[in-house]
Amino acid sequence: MWVLAKTVADFTSTFNDFTAFKTRFSEEADHFLGVSGLVILNINGDRAVERFDYWGLVNEGGNYLFKIIGKSN
Repeated sequence: MWVLAKTVADFTSTFNDFTAFKTRFSEEADHFLGVSGLVILNINGDRAVERFDYWGLVNEGGNYLFKIIGKSN
């Protein structure tokens, strides 16, 4: 969602030019490092790497920390 929000905020063309919007979205995604790693898109605009980390808040000795609590491949 953040990549989409940044694309919309930075998009200088009209929104009826889907090809330009898709190109800008891909460019934005190429430079985005999220909590699950780099966002690399395939030719269809889907994530090329289908590995996901699931993060959760974990209480360790009274301190809440973000930790990976699961993975999918």
